[in-house]
Amino acid sequence: MLINISDNNVQKIKEALGANPVECAFLIDYAANIESFFKFIEDINPGIKKIFVFTDGKPNLKTKKSKIEKWSIADYIKFLTSAKRVQFNNHQPVYDRDESRISGWRLYYAMGPLRRISKKICSFIPCRRTTKIINYILGCAGLIAQILIPPLRWEKGRLDFRRAQTDICIFFDDGPEKDHYGESPLMEDRLAAFESAVLSVKDRRIGFFVVTGPRHQYIDRVLALETQGRLQNFAIYAAGMFRPESFKAVENVKAGAFSPGSNISIFNKIIYSDHCLSIGAGDKELWCYRTANSHD
Repeated sequence: MLINISDNNVQKIKEALGANPVECAFLIDYAANIESFFKFIEDINPGIKKIFVFTDGKPNLKTKKSKIEKWSIADYIKFLTSAKRVQFNNHQPVYDRDESRISGWRLYYAMGPLRRISKKICSFIPCRRTTKIINYILGCAGLIAQILIPPLRWEKGRLDFRRAQTDICIFFDDGPEKDHYGESPLMEDRLAAFESAVLSVKDRRIGFFVVTGPRHQYIDRVLALETQGRLQNFAIYAAGMFRPESFKAVENVKAGAFSPGSNISIFNKIIYSDHCLSIGAGDKELWCYRTANSHD
Protein backbone atom coordinates (compact mmCIF):
# COMPACT_ATOMS: atom_id res chain seq x y z
CA MET A 1 0.00 0.00 0.00
CA LEU A 2 2.85 2.40 0.79
CA ILE A 3 5.41 1.42 -1.80
CA ASN A 4 4.48 4.10 -4.34
CA ILE A 5 3.44 6.90 -1.97
CA SER A 6 5.89 9.59 -0.84
CA ASP A 7 7.10 9.61 2.73
CA ASN A 8 5.39 12.92 3.55
CA ASN A 9 2.00 11.58 2.41
CA VAL A 10 2.50 8.37 4.35
CA GLN A 11 3.03 10.58 7.38
CA LYS A 12 -0.08 12.59 6.49
CA ILE A 13 -2.21 9.44 6.50
CA LYS A 14 -0.66 8.31 9.78
CA GLU A 15 -1.47 11.63 11.45
CA ALA A 16 -5.03 11.66 10.10
CA LEU A 17 -5.75 8.14 11.34
CA GLY A 18 -4.01 8.82 14.62
CA ALA A 19 -6.33 11.77 15.25
CA ASN A 20 -9.45 10.10 13.83
CA PRO A 21 -9.13 6.29 13.78
CA VAL A 22 -11.54 4.30 11.65
CA GLU A 23 -13.55 1.24 12.61
CA CYS A 24 -13.55 -0.28 9.12
CA ALA A 25 -11.16 0.03 6.19
CA PHE A 26 -11.53 -0.69 2.48
CA LEU A 27 -8.39 -1.33 0.45
CA ILE A 28 -8.23 -1.41 -3.36
CA ASP A 29 -4.73 -2.58 -4.27
CA TYR A 30 -2.68 -5.39 -5.79
CA ALA A 31 -2.74 -8.71 -3.96
CA ALA A 32 1.03 -8.55 -3.40
CA ASN A 33 0.69 -5.37 -1.33
CA ILE A 34 -2.03 -6.56 1.05
CA GLU A 35 0.22 -7.79 3.85
CA SER A 36 2.08 -4.47 4.05
CA PHE A 37 -1.25 -2.68 4.40
CA PHE A 38 -2.32 -4.94 7.26
CA LYS A 39 0.87 -4.12 9.14
CA PHE A 40 0.48 -0.42 8.40
CA ILE A 41 -3.15 -0.10 9.50
CA GLU A 42 -2.79 -2.32 12.58
CA ASP A 43 0.15 -0.24 13.78
CA ILE A 44 -1.43 3.22 13.47
CA ASN A 45 -5.10 2.27 13.90
CA PRO A 46 -5.17 -0.42 16.61
CA GLY A 47 -8.54 -1.90 17.39
CA ILE A 48 -9.89 -1.65 13.85
CA LYS A 49 -12.92 -3.92 13.59
CA LYS A 50 -13.00 -4.94 9.93
CA ILE A 51 -10.93 -4.69 6.75
CA PHE A 52 -12.32 -5.32 3.28
CA VAL A 53 -9.91 -5.84 0.37
CA PHE A 54 -10.78 -5.77 -3.33
CA THR A 55 -8.03 -7.06 -5.55
CA ASP A 56 -7.28 -8.99 -8.74
CA GLY A 57 -5.41 -12.25 -8.13
CA LYS A 58 -5.74 -14.66 -5.24
CA PRO A 59 -3.58 -13.45 -2.31
CA ASN A 60 -0.93 -15.80 -0.97
CA LEU A 61 -2.69 -16.17 2.37
CA LYS A 62 -3.85 -19.35 4.05
CA THR A 63 -7.27 -19.47 5.66
CA LYS A 64 -9.76 -22.20 6.39
CA LYS A 65 -12.68 -19.85 5.78
CA SER A 66 -12.68 -19.39 2.07
CA LYS A 67 -15.09 -19.60 -0.78
CA ILE A 68 -13.10 -20.12 -3.95
CA GLU A 69 -14.54 -21.31 -7.23
CA LYS A 70 -13.49 -21.57 -10.83
CA TRP A 71 -14.83 -19.23 -13.48
CA SER A 72 -18.10 -20.48 -14.92
CA ILE A 73 -18.85 -20.65 -18.62
CA ALA A 74 -21.00 -17.57 -18.09
CA ASP A 75 -17.96 -15.71 -16.70
CA TYR A 76 -15.97 -16.54 -19.83
CA ILE A 77 -18.79 -15.45 -22.09
CA LYS A 78 -19.11 -12.17 -20.17
CA PHE A 79 -15.38 -11.50 -20.27
CA LEU A 80 -14.92 -12.37 -23.94
CA THR A 81 -18.07 -10.93 -25.51
CA SER A 82 -19.58 -8.14 -23.41
CA ALA A 83 -19.65 -4.61 -24.76
CA LYS A 84 -16.76 -2.35 -23.86
CA ARG A 85 -17.25 -0.63 -20.51
CA VAL A 86 -14.93 2.24 -21.43
CA GLN A 87 -14.86 4.31 -24.60
CA PHE A 88 -11.54 5.85 -25.58
CA ASN A 89 -12.95 8.80 -27.51
CA ASN A 90 -10.87 11.95 -26.94
CA HIS A 91 -8.51 9.85 -24.85
CA GLN A 92 -5.60 11.68 -23.22
CA PRO A 93 -2.73 9.15 -23.03
CA VAL A 94 -0.53 9.31 -19.97
CA TYR A 95 2.36 7.63 -21.78
CA ASP A 96 3.11 5.94 -25.11
CA ARG A 97 0.81 2.99 -25.83
CA ASP A 98 -1.54 4.07 -23.04
CA GLU A 99 -4.59 2.75 -24.81
CA SER A 100 -7.36 0.20 -24.53
CA ARG A 101 -6.11 -3.18 -23.31
CA ILE A 102 -9.31 -5.19 -23.43
CA SER A 103 -8.54 -6.97 -26.72
CA GLY A 104 -5.17 -8.18 -25.45
CA TRP A 105 -6.68 -9.22 -22.14
CA ARG A 106 -9.40 -11.24 -23.84
CA LEU A 107 -6.83 -13.20 -25.80
CA TYR A 108 -4.67 -13.68 -22.70
CA TYR A 109 -7.55 -15.03 -20.65
CA ALA A 110 -8.72 -17.29 -23.48
CA MET A 111 -5.24 -18.84 -23.63
CA GLY A 112 -5.38 -19.80 -19.98
CA PRO A 113 -2.57 -22.28 -19.25
CA LEU A 114 -1.19 -21.87 -22.78
CA ARG A 115 -0.16 -18.25 -22.18
CA ARG A 116 3.28 -19.41 -21.00
CA ILE A 117 3.79 -21.25 -24.28
CA SER A 118 2.82 -18.09 -26.16
CA LYS A 119 5.40 -16.07 -24.24
CA LYS A 120 8.18 -18.52 -25.03
CA ILE A 121 7.32 -18.89 -28.71
CA CYS A 122 6.83 -15.17 -29.34
CA SER A 123 10.10 -14.29 -27.61
CA PHE A 124 12.13 -15.59 -30.56
CA ILE A 125 9.76 -14.85 -33.47
CA PRO A 126 10.27 -11.27 -34.74
CA CYS A 127 7.33 -11.22 -37.15
CA ARG A 128 4.29 -9.65 -35.47
CA ARG A 129 1.88 -11.12 -38.01
CA THR A 130 3.17 -14.62 -37.26
CA THR A 131 2.89 -14.11 -33.51
CA LYS A 132 -0.69 -12.87 -33.91
CA ILE A 133 -1.62 -16.05 -35.78
CA ILE A 134 0.10 -18.23 -33.17
CA ASN A 135 -1.63 -16.40 -30.31
CA TYR A 136 -5.01 -16.73 -31.99
CA ILE A 137 -4.52 -20.49 -32.36
CA LEU A 138 -3.35 -20.78 -28.74
CA GLY A 139 -6.31 -18.69 -27.63
CA CYS A 140 -8.78 -21.01 -29.31
CA ALA A 141 -7.02 -24.12 -27.98
CA GLY A 142 -6.71 -22.67 -24.48
CA LEU A 143 -10.37 -21.69 -24.31
CA ILE A 144 -11.50 -25.16 -25.39
CA ALA A 145 -9.19 -26.73 -22.79
CA GLN A 146 -10.61 -24.54 -20.02
CA ILE A 147 -14.19 -25.34 -21.01
CA LEU A 148 -13.52 -29.08 -21.01
CA ILE A 149 -11.22 -29.17 -17.97
CA PRO A 150 -12.58 -26.91 -15.18
CA PRO A 151 -9.42 -27.11 -12.96
CA LEU A 152 -7.58 -25.13 -15.66
CA ARG A 153 -9.92 -22.18 -15.35
CA TRP A 154 -9.28 -18.84 -13.66
CA GLU A 155 -10.41 -18.46 -10.06
CA LYS A 156 -12.56 -16.04 -8.12
CA GLY A 157 -13.74 -15.96 -4.56
CA ARG A 158 -13.60 -14.61 -1.08
CA LEU A 159 -11.25 -15.21 1.84
CA ASP A 160 -12.41 -14.56 5.39
CA PHE A 161 -10.24 -14.76 8.49
CA ARG A 162 -9.62 -13.08 11.81
CA ARG A 163 -6.34 -11.45 12.73
CA ALA A 164 -6.06 -10.37 16.38
CA GLN A 165 -9.25 -8.32 16.91
CA THR A 166 -9.84 -7.63 13.21
CA ASP A 167 -12.11 -9.47 10.79
CA ILE A 168 -10.65 -9.46 7.28
CA CYS A 169 -12.57 -10.14 4.08
CA ILE A 170 -10.75 -10.33 0.73
CA PHE A 171 -12.57 -10.37 -2.61
CA PHE A 172 -10.67 -11.38 -5.75
CA ASP A 173 -11.74 -12.29 -9.28
CA ASP A 174 -8.50 -13.03 -11.16
CA GLY A 175 -9.19 -9.90 -13.18
CA PRO A 176 -6.42 -8.16 -15.12
CA GLU A 177 -3.84 -6.06 -13.29
CA LYS A 178 -3.33 -2.37 -14.04
CA ASP A 179 -6.91 -1.89 -15.15
CA HIS A 180 -6.58 1.88 -14.73
CA TYR A 181 -9.68 2.64 -16.76
CA GLY A 182 -11.96 -0.13 -15.50
CA GLU A 183 -12.19 -1.91 -18.83
CA SER A 184 -12.54 -5.40 -17.42
CA PRO A 185 -16.07 -6.80 -17.87
CA LEU A 186 -15.66 -8.16 -14.32
CA MET A 187 -15.60 -4.63 -12.90
CA GLU A 188 -19.39 -4.37 -12.74
CA ASP A 189 -19.56 -7.36 -10.41
CA ARG A 190 -16.63 -6.08 -8.35
CA LEU A 191 -18.18 -2.64 -7.92
CA ALA A 192 -21.51 -4.20 -6.96
CA ALA A 193 -19.77 -6.33 -4.31
CA PHE A 194 -17.86 -3.25 -3.16
CA GLU A 195 -21.04 -1.21 -2.70
CA SER A 196 -22.76 -4.07 -0.89
CA ALA A 197 -19.84 -4.37 1.52
CA VAL A 198 -19.80 -0.62 2.13
CA LEU A 199 -23.50 -0.56 2.97
CA SER A 200 -23.05 -3.49 5.35
CA VAL A 201 -20.92 -1.27 7.62
CA LYS A 202 -22.34 2.14 6.70
CA ASP A 203 -23.01 3.13 10.31
CA ARG A 204 -19.34 2.83 11.31
CA ARG A 205 -16.41 5.18 10.70
CA ILE A 206 -14.87 4.04 7.41
CA GLY A 207 -11.54 4.67 5.72
CA PHE A 208 -11.19 4.07 1.99
CA PHE A 209 -7.67 3.47 0.65
CA VAL A 210 -7.82 3.53 -3.15
CA VAL A 211 -4.37 2.72 -4.48
CA THR A 212 -4.71 0.94 -7.85
CA GLY A 213 -7.18 0.15 -10.60
CA PRO A 214 -9.94 2.51 -11.83
CA ARG A 215 -9.77 4.82 -8.82
CA HIS A 216 -12.38 7.15 -10.27
CA GLN A 217 -15.01 4.40 -10.44
CA TYR A 218 -14.62 3.49 -6.76
CA ILE A 219 -14.59 7.13 -5.70
CA ASP A 220 -17.67 7.89 -7.82
CA ARG A 221 -19.49 5.00 -6.15
CA VAL A 222 -18.61 6.20 -2.63
CA LEU A 223 -19.50 9.84 -3.31
CA ALA A 224 -22.79 8.77 -4.91
CA LEU A 225 -23.72 6.89 -1.73
CA GLU A 226 -22.96 10.05 0.25
CA THR A 227 -25.13 12.17 -2.06
CA GLN A 228 -27.96 9.67 -1.65
CA GLY A 229 -27.68 9.95 2.14
CA ARG A 230 -26.72 6.28 2.49
CA LEU A 231 -23.17 6.90 3.74
CA GLN A 232 -22.07 9.65 6.10
CA ASN A 233 -18.98 9.04 8.18
CA PHE A 234 -15.90 8.26 6.09
CA ALA A 235 -12.57 9.42 4.72
CA ILE A 236 -10.97 8.67 1.34
CA TYR A 237 -7.23 8.42 0.72
CA ALA A 238 -6.66 7.93 -3.00
CA ALA A 239 -3.18 7.65 -4.53
CA GLY A 240 -1.99 8.21 -8.09
CA MET A 241 -4.70 10.69 -8.98
CA PHE A 242 -2.84 12.28 -11.88
CA ARG A 243 -4.60 10.19 -14.51
CA PRO A 244 -7.22 12.31 -16.33
CA GLU A 245 -10.16 10.08 -15.38
CA SER A 246 -9.18 10.04 -11.71
CA PHE A 247 -8.64 13.79 -11.64
CA LYS A 248 -12.01 14.48 -13.28
CA ALA A 249 -13.75 12.39 -10.62
CA VAL A 250 -12.59 14.66 -7.82
CA GLU A 251 -11.74 18.09 -9.25
CA ASN A 252 -15.22 19.46 -8.55
CA VAL A 253 -15.55 17.98 -5.07
CA LYS A 254 -15.36 21.05 -2.85
CA ALA A 255 -14.25 19.32 0.36
CA GLY A 256 -11.42 17.24 -1.06
CA ALA A 257 -7.81 18.32 -1.41
CA PHE A 258 -4.66 17.15 -3.17
CA SER A 259 -1.48 16.59 -1.24
CA PRO A 260 1.76 16.84 -3.30
CA GLY A 261 4.37 14.16 -2.76
CA SER A 262 8.04 14.59 -1.92
CA ASN A 263 8.90 11.95 -4.54
CA ILE A 264 10.92 10.08 -1.93
CA SER A 265 9.53 6.78 -0.67
CA ILE A 266 9.65 5.49 2.90
CA PHE A 267 12.57 3.39 1.63
CA ASN A 268 14.40 6.59 0.64
CA LYS A 269 14.07 5.90 -3.09
CA ILE A 270 12.90 8.09 -5.97
CA ILE A 271 9.31 7.20 -6.95
CA TYR A 272 8.46 9.08 -10.18
CA SER A 273 10.29 9.57 -13.44
CA ASP A 274 10.62 13.03 -14.98
CA HIS A 275 7.82 12.15 -17.37
CA CYS A 276 5.45 11.23 -14.54
CA LEU A 277 6.31 14.44 -12.73
CA SER A 278 5.62 16.45 -15.89
CA ILE A 279 2.05 15.12 -16.06
CA GLY A 280 1.24 15.84 -12.43
CA ALA A 281 2.24 12.69 -10.52
CA GLY A 282 3.96 14.72 -7.83
CA ASP A 283 1.33 17.45 -7.44
CA LYS A 284 -1.62 15.04 -7.52
CA GLU A 285 -0.12 12.11 -5.70
CA LEU A 286 -2.68 11.84 -2.90
CA TRP A 287 -6.28 13.03 -2.72
CA CYS A 288 -7.89 13.21 0.71
CA TYR A 289 -11.58 13.66 1.37
CA ARG A 290 -13.27 13.59 4.74
CA THR A 291 -16.92 14.06 5.60
CA ALA A 292 -17.80 16.73 8.15
CA ASN A 293 -18.12 14.24 10.99
CA SER A 294 -14.73 12.63 10.28
CA HIS A 295 -12.61 15.78 9.95
CA ASP A 296 -9.34 16.16 11.82
